[in-house]
Amino acid sequence: MEITEVAKQYDIPTDTLRRWERIGLIPPVTKTASGLRNYTAADLSWVRYAKTLLAAHLPEDFLIEYVTLAQLGAKAKPARSAFLKAQLAEIQTTCTQLTTIMTDMETSLDKTNGV
Repeated sequence: MEITEVAKQYDIPTDTLRRWERIGLIPPVTKTASGLRNYTAADLSWVRYAKTLLAAHLPEDFLIEYVTLAQLGAKAKPARSAFLKAQLAEIQTTCTQLTTIMTDMETSLDKTNGV
């Protein structure tokens, strides 16, 4: 699939796709003999993954590091696992904090509404 098709399908500007590849947010995309990007199913999976994690407000640095580890293959599996566990712990902490904030706000609303 060409970059313009990918951009349209995932609602991502072509410049953004090129940037993601350039900075390592997604692995290098397969290219044709003439040098045009030709996104394979694996490339599309990385685009979906990047878009999803960025929408979840995970830092680009996290995804870049994960992509680097993934490209190292099986030998980096323990490092990838540890890296993901650490990120998951951070997300869980953030969720707990946000839940507390939501509860406090709901309590404040109840008090202001005479409940």
